[in-house]
Amino acid sequence: MIYKGWLIDSVDGVVRLEDAQGDTLVFTNDEIVRWHNPFYFVFKDNRFHQKTGKFSALGLGLGGIDQEFTLQFYYIRGKRITPKVSAGVGTGFNFTGKLNQLVGQEFFLELYLYGKYYLTNKRFRPFIEAKGGTMIGIEKRIRDDLYPGLMCQGGLGVEFAQSTPARISLTFNYLYLYALANEISQFNVLDDLKFGRSLFGVTINF
Repeated sequence: MIYKGWLIDSVDGVVRLEDAQGDTLVFTNDEIVRWHNPFYFVFKDNRFHQKTGKFSALGLGLGGIDQEFTLQFYYIRGKRITPKVSAGVGTGFNFTGKLNQLVGQEFFLELYLYGKYYLTNKRFRPFIEAKGGTMIGIEKRIRDDLYPGLMCQGGLGVEFAQSTPARISLTFNYLYLYALANEISQFNVLDDLKFGRSLFGVTINF
């Protein structure tokens, strides 16, 4: 059964609605399967996903193989274009190197456009995300010969409904960086940077 109305209050597991005729409808939380709201997807225990408005995301990604690792910190700011489609811009820092050689780790700045598509509108929302932009070498002791290069990243994730504006996402991504080397002298020539790695990530969305 579907009921339409305006929320009066929700106290101690009891929800009161006012319908179009002015009558008061009373339900317990156990009787409510799902709320329909123009601004939110609402579920039991007052957990929800937002449909409209701006968003921010703060997170990290981690991946590695054979004593090598990549640690990525990022921040994204954007807008929900439709309930399923979001877009924005992002920046982040990327640390890449060997676990036992701190002096040899490389440090990059990432700047990119961001897109996200939710596959469902359920309590647990799987999604596809993609980043595309540029990377810039920051640690000059290791690679001081790189032009700004290409940064691409894409993958899958799932976002969990919460009763607060902040919510958590888990992601699995593949990161690819490519930059041309700039020859400094005839005695100091390094190869172009070509790098790819799978990353597991945790993001806080708010």
